[in-house]
Amino acid sequence: SAVLLKNELDANGFSTGTADISAKFIVNKNKVTQYEKIHSIHHEWDSSFLGNIAIPEALRNYPIAVQKLINSLMLDKEFIKAVQENK
Repeated sequence: SAVLLKNELDANGFSTGTADISAKFIVNKNKVTQYEKIHSIHHEWDSSFLGNIAIPEALRNYPIAVQKLINSLMLDKEFIKAVQENK
């Protein structure tokens, strides 16, 4: 399971847009917590103070920020171990 803790998208910057996302990820097996960790990312992109540039760039970059968060989870060795089948 996951709980979204922070989900901020800022397209107000003069020349840079940012996204900050964090979530707590939890893996339970047989009602026992095997993994519980917060993952956070910061993503920046070139933008503009002009709305006709800033808004489309924010929309284009938000999914990239989410992918970065998911990548940080999927590459976590503790997470990988927690979700592997017991053999």
